[in-house]
Parts: sequence; C-alpha cells; structure tokens
Amino acid sequence: MVTEKTLVRIKALLVEDEPVCMDAVKTILSFHGATVTTAGSAEEAIQQKNPTGFDVIITDINLPGMDGISLLRHIRKLNPDVPVIIITGYSSISSAIEALKLGAQDYLVKPIGNGSQLISAVKQSAEHYKLILKNSALQEELKQSEETFRALFHNASDAIFLHTRSDSDVPSVFTEVNDVACSRLGYTRNELLSMTLLDITAPEHRGNLAHAMETVSDMGHATFETMHVSKNGTRIPVEINTHLFSMKGVRVVLSIARDIAERREEEQMVVKASEREARQIGQELHDVLCQDLASMKMLATLLKTALKSESREVKRDIELISNLASTAVTRARSLCEGLFPSELEREGLAPALTQLASNQEELFKVKCSFKDEYQLEIADKSVALHLYRIAQQAVNNAVMHGKAEHVSITLKKSGPGVVLTIKDDGTGIAPSSHSRNGMGLLIMQHRARIIGAALTISSSKDGGAMSNVYVTTLQTREDNP
Repeated sequence: MVTEKTLVRIKALLVEDEPVCMDAVKTILSFHGATVTTAGSAEEAIQQKNPTGFDVIITDINLPGMDGISLLRHIRKLNPDVPVIIITGYSSISSAIEALKLGAQDYLVKPIGNGSQLISAVKQSAEHYKLILKNSALQEELKQSEETFRALFHNASDAIFLHTRSDSDVPSVFTEVNDVACSRLGYTRNELLSMTLLDITAPEHRGNLAHAMETVSDMGHATFETMHVSKNGTRIPVEINTHLFSMKGVRVVLSIARDIAERREEEQMVVKASEREARQIGQELHDVLCQDLASMKMLATLLKTALKSESREVKRDIELISNLASTAVTRARSLCEGLFPSELEREGLAPALTQLASNQEELFKVKCSFKDEYQLEIADKSVALHLYRIAQQAVNNAVMHGKAEHVSITLKKSGPGVVLTIKDDGTGIAPSSHSRNGMGLLIMQHRARIIGAALTISSSKDGGAMSNVYVTTLQTREDNP
C-alpha cells in the first residue's frame, strides 16, 4: 500500500534538543513529503538565514537556553503569520494557554505516536499560511494597481469625471474627479463631489448634454462638444468622450473632458483667413465684373437709342442683351454680398441680416423677413460674421432642401446673450439630416462651436424647421464704445 505524501512542497523547521525525538519527527514529516530543516536549540533556529522563511515551525517547549515560548515570542516579532506548532512532553494548562495567546497554531503532547495528529496539524497550518501569503500578495497587487490607476487618473492631461448612471439619464453626483478637473474649474475635490455635469455646464448647453446622456444610454458611448463654466465664471470649451461601463456591479459613466480653447482659436484663424479670401474675391467681383456688366448694359441702352431706325428684330435682340446684362449685374451683386457682406462691415449684423432677407427674396422668389428685437450692435465682428453665415446657411437649407415659401429671421436678447432664430414653413428636418452627411448642418455646427454658441436645429410644431443659435457674454457697442 502506497502512503499518500500529503506534505509535498511544505518546508518545515523542527526545533528539538532530544536527538531521538528529533529523528522520529523528521522521519515522519519527510516520509509524507515535507522538506525538514532541524535545529537543536532556539538560538540555532534564530541563526537560520531566514528563520521565518518556512511554511511551518515545530518547536519543543522545553529547550536549553531560550525555551519554546520565548522562541515563539521572537518569531511573532519577525512574522506574525508563520504557523508555529508547540510540542512538549510536560503538558500544563498554563503553558498551553500562553502558547495559544502568543499565536501558536497548535499544541501537541508527546509521544507523537504514528504522527497522524502532527501530520494533520502541519498540513492544515501550512495550507492556511499559504492562503494568507496568497491573500497578502493579491492585496499588495491590488494596492499597486490602485496606486497606478490613481497616478494615471490624477496625472492625465484631461479632466476626468465619474458618476453613476441614473434611470432618468440625468447625470448623478460625481463619485470621483481627478486633479485636473479641480484645478481647471477652481473647485476643491469635496466641492465637485457634491456637483453634477449639469452644474459645471453653461445653461445654454444643458439641452445638448441631456441629448448626449441619452446617446450614452443607447450606444454606450458618445463624443460631443460643450461649454464648462469654472467657479469664477470662466467659460471653457471642451470636447467630452463619455463611456458607460460596469464597475463593481454598478453602471457608471466616465467622462473625459479635453480643453479645446486653443483648437477653437486655430479654427477661428483658419475661418478668418477663408473669409478674407472670400472678401477679396467678392470685392474683385464687385469692382471688376459688376462694373463690366454695368458698362455692357449701358452700351446696350445707347446702342438701342442709336439704332432706332433698325428693324424690330434687331431692337428685340438689343433689348434682350440689355435685360441679360441687367440680370447678370443683379446676380453678380448678390454673389458679391454672399462672399463679402459689405453691409455687415459698414453697418453691423442687423442691417446685414435685413439685406440678406431682401437678397434671398430676390434670388429665390420667396418671402424672407428679418426682425431685430436685440437693438444692440455686436462689437465682435467675428461673432457677427459667424451668426450671419449661420443665418445664410439656414435660409439656403430652408429654401433649397425644405422647399419653404416663408422664412423669418429674428435676433433678440436672452439673458446675458443673444438668440438668432431662423424659422421656415418647409418640410422640416428629416432624422437623416442630422447625420454627418449633411454638410450644410455640419458647417452651421462648426461655426457655432467656434464662437462658443449653442445651436439647436429641430422641426417646428406647426411645420417647417427652426434653428436657434444662443451666444452668451457678448460685447456690444454700448459695452465697448
């Protein structure tokens, strides 16, 4: 019959001063697979290279010099977890109690006999100790992993916000924020942990935030641009990448906010360069082509007068040339206004929108009106130009795609800012129009982002489409005389 080696891969330190007992215990342990190191005294055991580097320590209580209880105390100072089994031939209740109080794993009385009790005690003690070591290693690994995560979390270049997902898609209170979020927004960590994404988002952008949260719930992720507001009121344009995932059984939303103020400035520089180019082309068209066409019309009129005696067919051809030249002048001037809104440069946004409405009526043969309820001139020409271009694009979309017959443009004050509204009676906005394939809508959104405006485009309740552009913290001529 083959005896099962139950103590394989167990390293034991045996401390025993009686050679016969030492040999007997070592033989039993070795027979069952243990690797046994012996010491004839507590002092010899302590002098081992690593006295606690064993899976189990077995010591007699009565030893020359330092006894087993003193050895147990010494071991506990070095390692509070390594199992120590006390064996003795002179059992007493007091010594047993003291040994157990000091953390002895077991207390056995000689003679050992066939060693079954000793083998069982060694096996259980060693297995328990290995579980303790494994658990400690896992805890240390987890600690290091958490420290690594926190280092990455707090040293990221972007602001990071974490909150649980609510059933209503309304952002919950932050459960974690990183150092960048605190420094960028000017709040302490405790202050931010009592706030939500809505609290740090500009009021006019909160509607877009709600839409983004719905997208996250449906798709698991979303990328969008919005405007954060710091504690001191500074407005910070950000691009947010949001992801929904499970953490410890709870659905959480991770939002990474990148400051895009510098990118916005670069985009604005590109747009300004493009507008300068368009202005130059428009001015050249106005100064050269329009003058040439006007000269052609004048010459045709003079020719018609000079050829009074000619046939009716010749007069009709000359009349046709004059009419074509007149139409070409009108259209060329409209194109010039589109490329170079001179009214905007001279008079400001409201007169330019009035002229835009008039030009669109003439160009598209539809009713187009403008109403100025703002009554202030926007000092920032760049903002005014982008609002003008958005209105221009919205009217074009309404007529060319929405087949509208009536378009209204309104400029009015709203809180600290202004709202530009373009409404029409066309076919409205199809869901597919919000896709990335709608270049006109993308251009409008791009222009709104550059000036930090909130743009919403939707179908109106009574038919047609409605575009709203809200810009806040505007400088007017009254503010900046």
